[in-house]
Amino acid sequence: MPGISDIANPTALRFVTGAYTMTPLDSVIFASRTGAYTVTLLPATAVPGAQVTVAADTAGANLITVSGGGTNIDGAATDVTLLGTATFHALTLVSNGTIWRRVSFV
Repeated sequence: MPGISDIANPTALRFVTGAYTMTPLDSVIFASRTGAYTVTLLPATAVPGAQVTVAADTAGANLITVSGGGTNIDGAATDVTLLGTATFHALTLVSNGTIWRRVSFV
């Protein structure tokens, strides 16, 4: 399903079932656990002030990995994995123009 855009507030909801790279308009990326794959964020330097949430929208054993797109997440050059089998595990990050910072991780 393609992203849904609101013309007055150009943000996008994305529904993905495989490897995906964020676009500058993405605000929420719903990742189906149809397989193990990576959602790659844009470099934090490319989207200062951007906020994005990556959420597992289905239950399942497959892991969704979130990559910082070549920039650190919370100061570490490591990826974050949405663990467990629960639906709606979610990670919200904000770009400070240098790195991605976690706002919440549930």
